[in-house]
Amino acid sequence: MVLAFHTVGFFNRGLASNLGLEQLGRLAVLFFFVHTCLVLMLSLERQTAKFGLHNLHWIFMTRRVFRVYPLSIAVVLAVFLLGLPVAGPPWAMHPLHLTAQGLLANVLLLQNVTMSGSVVIPLWSLPYEIQMYLVLPAIFLLVRRFPSWRWVMALWAVSAGIAFCLSRLLVHSHRAYFEFAPIVEYVPCFLPGVVAYRLAATSRPRLPAFAWPLTLLGLALLYVLTHGRDHGWVICLLTGLAIPRFEPIKSAFWKSACHFIAKYSYGLYLSHIVSLWLSFTRLAFLPMPLRWAVFVTTVVGVPLTLYHSLEAPLIRFGNALVANFSQTGL
Repeated sequence: MVLAFHTVGFFNRGLASNLGLEQLGRLAVLFFFVHTCLVLMLSLERQTAKFGLHNLHWIFMTRRVFRVYPLSIAVVLAVFLLGLPVAGPPWAMHPLHLTAQGLLANVLLLQNVTMSGSVVIPLWSLPYEIQMYLVLPAIFLLVRRFPSWRWVMALWAVSAGIAFCLSRLLVHSHRAYFEFAPIVEYVPCFLPGVVAYRLAATSRPRLPAFAWPLTLLGLALLYVLTHGRDHGWVICLLTGLAIPRFEPIKSAFWKSACHFIAKYSYGLYLSHIVSLWLSFTRLAFLPMPLRWAVFVTTVVGVPLTLYHSLEAPLIRFGNALVANFSQTGL
């Protein structure tokens, strides 16, 4: 959805807005927040089974750092050093002249703390992920101590109440730039993943897997029709409540397809804006069919190249570092 919004928006912002693609692009990120929180709670469960609770936070964050930072740092430095004008929304891309503090904030993924712009717009969501990861092991321990899903719902309700009140107090100019919102505004978008994790332990899935995309479509329509930007956390909660009700995918083909998309989605998320700029702005002198050929080639080829040359090797390095630490105790 993010790729579709940015591509259509690049050519015709009005059409993207009329189709609700701007809201859907944001909703796709919120769906990811729910999904990643659920996946990482399951990862913490497996980590605990393998390594115990000792160094829970260190092991978890080491893996996260080597999963997220190598690619984000590479993209930030490449865009900065090459001076690529890919900041801002796709219909108004421009170069971002960063101070040393702004560059450091982009490298460390602290833009929402320093209120620095992102060198490429998809980078806005990564600070919230990292900041949520910092507290996720503590939430995991809390859920182990109080396993009832009602406790998790109570935690979500508190976070949603705080987010709602804060959203009404924020300066209007800051609300126009959602990437600067404090992390507490996004906590109720992550916590439904924890709700799904707890419900999955006690609920029996009864709905067929093929109905899941239809459910997501219904939630997306609800989000667009209710102008859900200020209450996306409600849609996130409905998503978290729904996930455990569906059977897992059984088709080998669709499992492989989903795995393939998930593997390369991070690289696609961070690089597609550069592909848009290169294909349709930098190479504007080429005939349109050739520009589309360049776009399709780069939007597919760049994420594959980044994954196999950078992401995968450093993910393996992070895992090896954790394994070595666990064996030696160093």
